[in-house]
Amino acid sequence: MKATRTFFLFIIAFVLLSFKAYANNVTFEAGDNSTATKLCIAAGSNNLHATQKYIKSLSWQQTGMYQKTNSVLAEVSCNKINLIEFTAQYDADKTYNFLNDKAMNKYKLTDDQMKIIDIAKVNDLPQVIVVTSR
Repeated sequence: MKATRTFFLFIIAFVLLSFKAYANNVTFEAGDNSTATKLCIAAGSNNLHATQKYIKSLSWQQTGMYQKTNSVLAEVSCNKINLIEFTAQYDADKTYNFLNDKAMNKYKLTDDQMKIIDIAKVNDLPQVIVVTSR
């Protein structure tokens, strides 16, 4: 009985970890050397520390993280989509939650809007995404 329970826990853990590995099968390459593009890559890669660093760098004249984040959200888009939508598209949960929490309502995504489906994720091949900002 205990061996069966352990086996099922192992299978559940394996399945959950394989879904996470599948979701992160994306490599971002910078289309230019701008700080905004570096922000897009950090956010899409789910690197919260670097995302916060680039937000501060791009909005040094603003005070407070809410103001800094909203200033950047108003100015930066990644591959022609909103920064929050970009993080949602690539399953960057840490940066998505951070940005969506700090964003004004006009930038936030609701659960109803979170139906972004990346058709390219259907195959198991690694993707290389060239990222540029505006």
